[in-house]
Amino acid sequence: MYTKITAKLFFILLLVSFVLSIVIPQGETCKDGYESVIGKTYVSDNKPDPQGVPLSQLVHQRELPYHRALYPNSITTMDYRSDRLNVYIDYTNKITKLTCG
Repeated sequence: MYTKITAKLFFILLLVSFVLSIVIPQGETCKDGYESVIGKTYVSDNKPDPQGVPLSQLVHQRELPYHRALYPNSITTMDYRSDRLNVYIDYTNKITKLTCG
């Protein structure tokens, strides 16, 4: 009797670990693949593109995944969300740093 329960439990644990390994990619973070936007100009969706800046140097809000734009001296919540990209922007709208949270 215990052998059957142990075998079923082992199978369930094995299945759960397999599913988790698919759902949660190991070693990836929310900012992977987006480091190239550092140094580029951030453009909010409700703002026109700045004049004189090449399109290759612009990053539109809609191009980034779930994120929050953090300007100098902006107030933020302290909740941590591993899927959220924090985009730090200076006074000239240049992206200076990316973090997860």
